[in-house]
Amino acid sequence: MADIVHYTQEMKQKAYQLFLADIPLLTISEQINAEFNVNTSVATLRTWKKNSSWDLAKDSIEADALRKIRTKQITKTMQRTEEHIDAYNQLEEKAKDALFGQQKLNFTNASDATKALDIAIQGERKISGSMINLAFVEDIFMAVLDVIKDEDQRDLIGQKLKKIIALYSQADEL
Repeated sequence: MADIVHYTQEMKQKAYQLFLADIPLLTISEQINAEFNVNTSVATLRTWKKNSSWDLAKDSIEADALRKIRTKQITKTMQRTEEHIDAYNQLEEKAKDALFGQQKLNFTNASDATKALDIAIQGERKISGSMINLAFVEDIFMAVLDVIKDEDQRDLIGQKLKKIIALYSQADEL
């Protein structure tokens, strides 16, 4: 008659942590067996994984991590946008002073001041357009989440969005 093994919460927690670290189930089994002097099969690990919804928990953790990364990226983009707008505003003010003010400011002629003013205006419009596009994307994403309540469908959408984000991230690096 086979001995009944009583798995402790510590064993299960260790296996779960290894699973979250993307360790293969066979390797997890070997590590648990060595560390706790038991005979844990891959089938047992699959049962724990299914019964405790390890995949869902892992997806949730990954989604939270992606949200944090995205929030950090958005914050950084907004800071850079504010810096760019400030720079364009300074350039615009300098150009206006050179064109319309009492004293000339480091522009050798009105043509240079006009070009600087035009560059400032175009730059500010581009930045404003980028912010509108970002707000548009966020609004679309929130609308999708409001309508789709099924977690499986949300997961599928999340997986597709991860691929899209990865694709655009790679393009930005080039």
